Amino acid sequence: MSRQPEERGRIVSENTSRQVTSMLTTVVGEGGTGENASIKGFSIAGKTGTAQKVDRTTRKYSTHKVASSFIGFLPADDPKLSILIIIDEPQGISYGGTVAAPIFKEAAYQILDYLNIAPRKSSTTVAKNVTAPPTTDRNTSNSNGLFTRVSLHTQSAVSTIPDFSGLSMREARDLAVEHNITVTMKGSGTACKQFPSPGAPIEHDRSCQITFQPLS
Repeated sequence: MSRQPEERGRIVSENTSRQVTSMLTTVVGEGGTGENASIKGFSIAGKTGTAQKVDRTTRKYSTHKVASSFIGFLPADDPKLSILIIIDEPQGISYGGTVAAPIFKEAAYQILDYLNIAPRKSSTTVAKNVTAPPTTDRNTSNSNGLFTRVSLHTQSAVSTIPDFSGLSMREARDLAVEHNITVTMKGSGTACKQFPSPGAPIEHDRSCQITFQPLS
């Protein structure tokens, strides 16, 4: 005999849901155990986990085997994604906020890009008296997958190109979003070349090309 799920109503009240969400966002905030999962421009609610595993030999909790995790959803006030990362028996540092949260962040980055969900405009990076809405473009790649275009920009008071040298692709993406610049990225690894060069005036299209190379 099969039974189909039935919608019976809310499990928790709206007020309780808001309170729990608020508490979970502090986990990902500055100083929280899940700070490594934070993404600039997005409010994230999440929880870290570091659980001891049972040793099958002693039938007691193991002193060194754990399952580390991070689970979260974003944007916290209008959820579009829910992601769970579990690392089984990580070696060395094993806290969920250290080993699982960064993977959550990278996965969220990729999915947000794919779904074309742009970060919220930051009031600290927008020029005064500018009311134009933000513009976003879906990331695209050429046939051999070498180029990635990131366009998550608003009009900004920033007037010169930042220095991307030595940054990873993720760090370069963060810096581009922070300065409201469209970047075209080629290769992988760390940034070794860019055009325009650091300190150059930002042109009207607010674009920059960055080449990456693998670490030697």
